[in-house]
Amino acid sequence: MAVSKRTREINKLNDFIWSLKGQCDSITEVNRGLIRQYCQFAVLSSEVAKTIEKELDAMTEEQFDFCIKKYEKFNKIMLNLYKTLNFSTIKDELADFGNPYTKLYLEAEKDGDF
Repeated sequence: MAVSKRTREINKLNDFIWSLKGQCDSITEVNRGLIRQYCQFAVLSSEVAKTIEKELDAMTEEQFDFCIKKYEKFNKIMLNLYKTLNFSTIKDELADFGNPYTKLYLEAEKDGDF
């Protein structure tokens, strides 16, 4: 993904999260940096997943392993930020399911991955 497109995606997710400010006590100016980091890792994780999906048949085993390791690291950081920011307290499930980045976490939470 081009840097400018990635930045737009990060900004889009960041704006979405700030639109939920009244629904989560941790969406505050104090946590602005953590929220931005969460957005960055969410977009990076999604980007790696899309790359794997698109190029899976053309990848060597080493390339695949490298991508999976990157995805796992990004996802682990993102999930830790999700927990730290208490985003699970957001009650607007329809809003979450409308956003591809937060949808992942609701599904993971239901599956017991948290």
